Amino acid sequence: MFHRRLSYAKTIGNLVNQGQNSQAIALFRLVRENGFEVTEFLLSAILRACGRVSALKQGKQLHCMAIKHGFNHDTILMTSLLDLYCKCNEIKDARKVFDEMPQRDVIANNCMISGLCWSRLTLEAIGLFNNMSKRDVGSWNSLISGLAQNSEGRAGLALFEEMRVEGAEVDVLTMVSVVSICADLAALRNSREVHCLVMKYGFELYLPVGNAVVDMYAKCGCMEDAWLCFRSVPMKNVVSWTALISGYGKQGQGVEALKAFDAMEIGGVRPNSITFLGALYACSHAGLVQEGWRIFNMMVSKYSIAPTMEHYTCMVDLLARSGCFNEAYSFIKRMPIKPDPKLLTAFLSSCYSHKKLELGKIVGKKLIESEPEEAGAYMLLSNFYGIVGDLASVAKVRRLMLDRGIRKEKASTWIEINKTVHSFQSGDRSHPLSEDMYSYLQHLFRKLKINGYVPNTSMVMQNVDEQTKEVIVLGHSEKLAIAFGLISTPPGTRILIVKNLRMCTDCHVVTGLISKIEGREIVARDSNSSSMDNSVLIHPTSSEIPVDLFVSKKHPGLPRGDLGFLDSSGNVVYKVTHQSLKSSSNKRVLLDAAGNPLLTLCLSNSGCWQGYKGGEAEDSQLIFRVQRTKNKLTRVELEVFIVGEISTEPATCDFKVKGFPFQKSCNIYSGNLIVAQTSLMYKLHQPFPKRGKFRLTIFPGSVDHALVAALIITEELKTFKQTIDSSQRKIGNVNL
Repeated sequence: MFHRRLSYAKTIGNLVNQGQNSQAIALFRLVRENGFEVTEFLLSAILRACGRVSALKQGKQLHCMAIKHGFNHDTILMTSLLDLYCKCNEIKDARKVFDEMPQRDVIANNCMISGLCWSRLTLEAIGLFNNMSKRDVGSWNSLISGLAQNSEGRAGLALFEEMRVEGAEVDVLTMVSVVSICADLAALRNSREVHCLVMKYGFELYLPVGNAVVDMYAKCGCMEDAWLCFRSVPMKNVVSWTALISGYGKQGQGVEALKAFDAMEIGGVRPNSITFLGALYACSHAGLVQEGWRIFNMMVSKYSIAPTMEHYTCMVDLLARSGCFNEAYSFIKRMPIKPDPKLLTAFLSSCYSHKKLELGKIVGKKLIESEPEEAGAYMLLSNFYGIVGDLASVAKVRRLMLDRGIRKEKASTWIEINKTVHSFQSGDRSHPLSEDMYSYLQHLFRKLKINGYVPNTSMVMQNVDEQTKEVIVLGHSEKLAIAFGLISTPPGTRILIVKNLRMCTDCHVVTGLISKIEGREIVARDSNSSSMDNSVLIHPTSSEIPVDLFVSKKHPGLPRGDLGFLDSSGNVVYKVTHQSLKSSSNKRVLLDAAGNPLLTLCLSNSGCWQGYKGGEAEDSQLIFRVQRTKNKLTRVELEVFIVGEISTEPATCDFKVKGFPFQKSCNIYSGNLIVAQTSLMYKLHQPFPKRGKFRLTIFPGSVDHALVAALIITEELKTFKQTIDSSQRKIGNVNL
């Protein structure tokens, strides 16, 4: 009998150690039914199993059993019970067990610290930590990781510094927690210092640490460093690849993300649901509609992974961002699960940006019925009804917020300068350098307006004049943080800002323009701790990546007859004067928003367009040639532009246009890579503010925007005065 009881205890213990917790609990039930006596060892093992599967009801029964048999003085058993209550988030019961323990060792204290942090009681956890007479590396790790989980990364880094000063042992788990904190804070300087410590301690070859370092640099916007660290990871697993793919996606580098995804498949690593989420996110923020569908279908059909709400949200966001609203709405109606508030909020955001009023009203009604818990959804809905002019619905949404106890979180943006974090709120004038910051911003705004910038004040709901609205928009927290970074750092220094909420459309546009004017690389991200946070990397040499250009001859800011290339907010990026658009002219001049010549294209006697840098000066540099040829596809002929560098050899085929007129869209390839996508929208002869435009989306890795835009104006532009049907005859030309 004794040997059988010992055998059962050993078997249950092995099952728990192997992670087969449900089987262990089932075997324990069988042991009890057969009348075998329980022991402290057996109860301790089963309590650990219950804690891992959050079996609270069974755990409480075991608690009663321990008291009944007088085992409540066993430190190991009561520590297992404490761990159970902590993991089930029953912090009051956990605290009661902890206080009633006759002896508390280091492990029990560490467990209680972790439980308090899981319940967001960080002050109590710090107090318990400070009162510990003896600590081990687990004590430090429990509190550091707990602070990180509660968005108290700064306190976690300070505790890590204290740990090093006291000479405490640092292990792999310590460095994983600290690296993750630096990633969440996007603190680049601290990140580099921590990376040096990782190498100093010899942890860079440990897979969890290597993966965390890749994620850290990706969240700081340093994808080159993330790639170098990724290459140094010896045995890459799915987490390694997911960190890289998600990093590229967060920086808008969708093509690079898909390259990494394909390389992962070739390497024989099986993607998981998080990997597909990162790939879909990358497609969404790069406008890769066809690639997004390929990834989504591959996840379902090839890997048999059931899509979650996050995957559906990425697909809806991808379709809506790309202007495919009917397809997105049909996709929502076909979903096997009910859309949640986050999905509806993402869809409504695109409706708001693209002024899809009727569809936005339908989505807004569904959003209210879903009872979202985040204030951002209500504010977006309120702003949407505001631009529609439905003031009654605005008041209704505000009342709903009050009735449901939803309070708007105040927007806040912070920036780290010389290891000091500076935080700003909208309209903030409390900073010692606020006068200098506002003066600098006003100077910048004057320069931006000269270059065609028009402040987007549509989100300002106050009943004030337009000039006051512009002042309110000027004082947004992200603009203040960028201004402080510009006046506090040397020229050329990279600027990184973090916001607690999503960046508004106007700040998004202004950040890109400031980057170009000031020659700074700017990284802007939010502090959302969800699986896919949002960040934008803006280089000084280009506009926002990917960039959408809309083409119109009816923009109110253009002289009559001029052709404009405009961003999504209606600001002029490039333009061509009406003199250059005459069909008899053999010269086209592409100008920037201020009227400065960027490129001059001249038609040679051989029928080849030659592109010169700048204006018409005799010493202008010849930088490319453009020729047109026919590409025969099934019953359809499309224009193909052949762009080659200057040499004595014939032009090499760098750009190809592929697509079908009835799709009203084309892809532009450079080799095998898609560098741009286009969509022909509505009737081209109608005014731009309504529907007269077609869209050109340029992706990361493509050539300079001005060069791609120049390819459009190499053909006679009378097509722009015609309807879609007549435009389809030259769809390849129009859509490039």
